[in-house]
Amino acid sequence: MSRLERKNEKLGHELQETKEALIVAKGEIERLKTELIRYDLQNQQNVMEVDNKKMELEREFLELTRNKQTDHERIKVDDLEAAKRLNLEREMWDGEKTDLLRKIKELNRKIEELTDDVKIFEE
Repeated sequence: MSRLERKNEKLGHELQETKEALIVAKGEIERLKTELIRYDLQNQQNVMEVDNKKMELEREFLELTRNKQTDHERIKVDDLEAAKRLNLEREMWDGEKTDLLRKIKELNRKIEELTDDVKIFEE
């Protein structure tokens, strides 16, 4: 075999090895692309799950806020009703107090009249 033939054979063998390495590299590239796509999809799924969890937490927060506001309004209404009741009771007691004071004055006048009458009889 001549030198050229050996060199040609060597280059042919190197070409075959290079082709095989290229095929392996292409396969590895495709595998990595597939893995990259899988990780990207998994990342998108995780982002969606986080967004869904955020929305769920926001909904729960809004519901809690709404419930607290409703409770606060209910307490406020109860307080207003209690204040009205107390005012009515105070007005009622004030009215009764006025009536009792008037009766006490009337009774004191009667006592004075009777005391005067007793004094007149004693004289």
